[in-house]
Amino acid sequence: MNLSEIKEGWLRYLMSAWFKQRQPNPELQKHLDHRFETCTSCPHMVVKTYSSKRNWRTCGKCGCAFPALMFAYGKKCPDGRWQEIDKDIWQPVKKENSHM
Repeated sequence: MNLSEIKEGWLRYLMSAWFKQRQPNPELQKHLDHRFETCTSCPHMVVKTYSSKRNWRTCGKCGCAFPALMFAYGKKCPDGRWQEIDKDIWQPVKKENSHM
């Protein structure tokens, strides 16, 4: 587990609401969807309950917090279930100005 990957993942996770409004690159969305589906069904996903209303999920292999680990594009699954996302893919789709 690398501290810069943790920082990167949390930062991008916290920005994800803003990111969703900007129409993510379809290729990036495909990678994020794959990571989400893979992690949520992974036998290494650990769910910890801290109170009757709070659950915390982490990867039992690397210890990273979910869903922040999905947004660390330089990270790869320690169990080989998904790879790094090329940084060229991590760009929002630019909306073209429409002229009337």
